[in-house]
Amino acid sequence: MTDMLYQDLFKQLESVRWDMSSDIEWNEYRKILNAELAASTT
Repeated sequence: MTDMLYQDLFKQLESVRWDMSSDIEWNEYRKILNAELAASTT
């Protein structure tokens, strides 16, 4: 019983796993971070 639950949970987690190099728009993140940094220093 526990083995089956683990296998189902593992399959669900694997189906939504992120690829940080392609799923996150790092350029947009850097723009927001720079804007927040500039706002906090003034």
